[in-house]
Amino acid sequence: MLIVAVVCALAGSVGATTTAVWNPAANPAGTGLWSEAANWTAGEVPDGDYKAVFNVPGAMDCKVASTISIAQLVQGDNGPGGVIKVVSGGNLTSNGEWTGLGYNNTAHLIVETGGVFSATQHLWIGFTAGAMGILTLDGGTANIGNMFGLGWDGGTGNVVVNAGLLNLANWHPTDSIKAGSNMHITGGTVKIVGNRVDSINTMIANGRITGNNLVVNFDSLGNFTTIVPEPATIAFLSLGGLALLRVRTKKH
Repeated sequence: MLIVAVVCALAGSVGATTTAVWNPAANPAGTGLWSEAANWTAGEVPDGDYKAVFNVPGAMDCKVASTISIAQLVQGDNGPGGVIKVVSGGNLTSNGEWTGLGYNNTAHLIVETGGVFSATQHLWIGFTAGAMGILTLDGGTANIGNMFGLGWDGGTGNVVVNAGLLNLANWHPTDSIKAGSNMHITGGTVKIVGNRVDSINTMIANGRITGNNLVVNFDSLGNFTTIVPEPATIAFLSLGGLALLRVRTKKH
């Protein structure tokens, strides 16, 4: 029995997750890159079996410019989460049962052109009461492997899609965007597994999803729903031989 107990204890200690807190003030010569070990309280770059926490007031923006895969990301946990930017060439993956952007405080994650952010399980943005989280796509890609929730447990969550692709594997017809939270789409594409047309149209009608003349479409062959802003209507007018270009857009 003693041998079994010792073996179990050792097995439980193998692969224990290490918590690293983003604190770049301790690295005055740093450039704000995730990959700089001195920017983290653990003195090591969180990559692998790490929980990365962002909660230090006034911390420099964090830039992800390489491939990083961690056990869990919690941004805005008992302190302001600041800003994470996944820039061109960056690929940030959080593999935990849940990922928090604005868990109980503020947070902003930006995915720029050429960058990729993935949460392999649930993603909560602006989770608890008083929290406020923002995910902005400025040309990059975000992949969410399970449930997606804005303001899920009383907070405020916002997604802004200016360009790029937001892939959602799961969707709750009423709770994925709670009252007071919002998804705003000015460009790019939101793609959701399954036929979500009715719930999406309801959320557009009640102002939880906004954007420029949004088009909702279900692809029965691929089994996914897309939301895209319809391109502006372009008309050419001729006044006294002078051609004028007019761009018309519609807003929900």
